[in-house]
Amino acid sequence: MAPLPQPQPQDYPRRVRALFGGTFVIDSKNTKLVWEHQYYPTFFFPQAEVKKEYLEYNCKQDDDGGALYDIIIGSKRAPLAVTVYNSGAHAGLLKVNFASMDSWFEEDEEIFVHPKDPYHRVDVLQSSRHIRVEVNGAEVANTSAPRLLFETGLPARTYIPKTHCRLNLLVPSNLRTECPYKGEAHYYNVNIQGEEFENIVWSYGSPNLECAAIRGPQQKEESTLTRSILWDKHTTQIFVAANKRTTALYPSNLESLRPINVLPMRPGPLRTYDNGLNLQFTAATLATSLS
Repeated sequence: MAPLPQPQPQDYPRRVRALFGGTFVIDSKNTKLVWEHQYYPTFFFPQAEVKKEYLEYNCKQDDDGGALYDIIIGSKRAPLAVTVYNSGAHAGLLKVNFASMDSWFEEDEEIFVHPKDPYHRVDVLQSSRHIRVEVNGAEVANTSAPRLLFETGLPARTYIPKTHCRLNLLVPSNLRTECPYKGEAHYYNVNIQGEEFENIVWSYGSPNLECAAIRGPQQKEESTLTRSILWDKHTTQIFVAANKRTTALYPSNLESLRPINVLPMRPGPLRTYDNGLNLQFTAATLATSLS
């Protein structure tokens, strides 16, 4: 199947600011969104939006022929943070490396990880599906009140209230990841009779407003746990992350098990952390897990 065409560069009506070294080095109402790859857009700005005194030429060029500059504020330097284009499709524009800045803002709201895609949608829906999760033969969660998170281009995620999980099996880990749409995720290991399965559960204690429903009503902090169950786009299969493979269990035939490839995830900040999971759903479990 051919890849979907990417949106054309477009004007972005929001005020965009970048903070570095206590100074807003970008403060623009003339931002453009450019899709350099399929995953999310990049901010581009007119060259006049960055004061020349903030820039120092680095004597290098990127693959597209743009000149690379450092940003310097006082004693603080961001190497290769700015790419300036004087020819080609982006002539007269520049881009600033998102991760090189201290903070970014759209209007007065701080944004994280990378620019948000205006064509990317996240919906959280209350569900009455019966979800039962086993890890290595032990029941970890059982609920008929999950919240399903549907995110453009990604498998659906199942969020389960903490009170519907066996919390004595969950051990907080040090892993943290960030999503520009959902916020910061805190991870848990699952301990089954002394055997620990690392980072196979996560929660959002303080999700972004657009995904506030995954926070859950029963706890003030980290009140939902996710996942183990990935619904495919047809919602006819359950995908369970397994050791080096994914197993698809078909409701129409509870005895049918078929190895398939793990669904690809976005690289970079949105990369998957499913490596080494060992989650198993038996056919008998599936009979009570899908309704």
